[in-house]
Amino acid sequence: MSYTKSQLQHQKELEVARERIRNRKKRTRRLIQFGAIAESFFPGSDRLTPEEFQNLLSSRLSPSGRRNPPEENQDISQADNAGCVIKDWRT
Repeated sequence: MSYTKSQLQHQKELEVARERIRNRKKRTRRLIQFGAIAESFFPGSDRLTPEEFQNLLSSRLSPSGRRNPPEENQDISQADNAGCVIKDWRT
């Protein structure tokens, strides 16, 4: 069977859209999993607002209380606080 240029272009667009959806679903799953892990370390955090939870994490995980996010396109292992040991916040 022979396809026209427009049919081939449409198939390519559909595949790109499918890939975008797959990537979005992977990210959503990862965010849910990481959020659940973070929440498990802070009992009662389910009652906090997102801003309060962010402030709690920031104050507990960063020695100076400030965020040190990695640069865009920088591997997390190269971030300022990579490799640090996170101490139990209850101690």
